[in-house]
Amino acid sequence: MSEYNAIHIDEDLQLKQICAAQAEPVYNAIETNRKFLRVWLPFVDSIKNIVDIENYIASLNTKPEAFEPVFCIYHQNNFAGLVGFKNTNLNNNTTEIGYWLMETMQKKGIVTRSIRFLIDDWFKRSPLTKIEIKCAIGNLQSKNIPLALGFKWSHTEEKGELLASGNFTDLDVYVIEKKVIVKKK
Repeated sequence: MSEYNAIHIDEDLQLKQICAAQAEPVYNAIETNRKFLRVWLPFVDSIKNIVDIENYIASLNTKPEAFEPVFCIYHQNNFAGLVGFKNTNLNNNTTEIGYWLMETMQKKGIVTRSIRFLIDDWFKRSPLTKIEIKCAIGNLQSKNIPLALGFKWSHTEEKGELLASGNFTDLDVYVIEKKVIVKKK
């Protein structure tokens, strides 16, 4: 879907669909923010070099059953983090949004504005009717994002994710649903 190559959300914020050319800024962001990111993101320790990012990007193109775009976030033309869809379940018409930001890009509304655009756009172009965001119980900054966007708390997944610390964390699951109009027969 080439229409997702670059999206201008506002004068400060742009999303670019991730591609091989962006492996270096993604890797550099993880490398320079490793200590900050690894608190909540279990994948960080598995990123050893740029090849790991290149392999991740290549893997995104091997999912024929569902289109799950991932975007590099740019704030004022600087790489800020990633946001994208994952764990799409076409049988249940659901998908999940995941995201992360560099430490210096926190508390600027970057992820909230990015997700607001993606939700609106995804519900217009997709048959999916429910989007989830999962947040570790203790990650209050992350939990504020779905709440600000009108997501509703659904449930808690006990021991939902193994963190880099070696401890499991519970995940609060937030959902937003497309308003579906049922036609009368």
